Amino acid sequence: AARPPGAARTLVDAVLEPGSDRDRTGIAEALRRLGDPAAEQRALARLETADPEQRRHLLTVLRAVGGPDAVAPVRGLLSDADGAVRLDAAHTLGQVARNVRRDEPGTVVAGRAELIAQVERAVDASERRAALWALAQLDDPEAYAALRTMAADADAPADVRTYAERILERPRISLLLD
Repeated sequence: AARPPGAARTLVDAVLEPGSDRDRTGIAEALRRLGDPAAEQRALARLETADPEQRRHLLTVLRAVGGPDAVAPVRGLLSDADGAVRLDAAHTLGQVARNVRRDEPGTVVAGRAELIAQVERAVDASERRAALWALAQLDDPEAYAALRTMAADADAPADVRTYAERILERPRISLLLD
């Protein structure tokens, strides 16, 4: 509340502390409210050496504060060896796209090809849904065309067709996973 100098750094580091699992959403919200660009830069810097669990925590932060600088690092995590990180990266890329467009309407956020590839190689339905949802958040005509193609593809898994149809009907719904 007092916005002391270094608060963003302290809060980002707190998300990485053992046992912070239950607090990370609250910490991310506090960072969003703080509005300090140092939060995004600190999260991106810590991402470089983070283990899979820490990457997931930092992605939660980037969903709240990530902007254009977060796009490339998050896109890179769409091919992470850890499935939970890939899922969170897709969710984060979609939310970052929303953040970017909120601040700069009409801006196209990259990642369409990576998200399409993630849908195709995902190991479970949740990862596929996160990638499909993120495609819609890009708000890119070519991403929507890809979603329409997937919804109509008789050879695609049923969950892909169903969720692609759903997301096309309501592209701004929140991502909810089982």
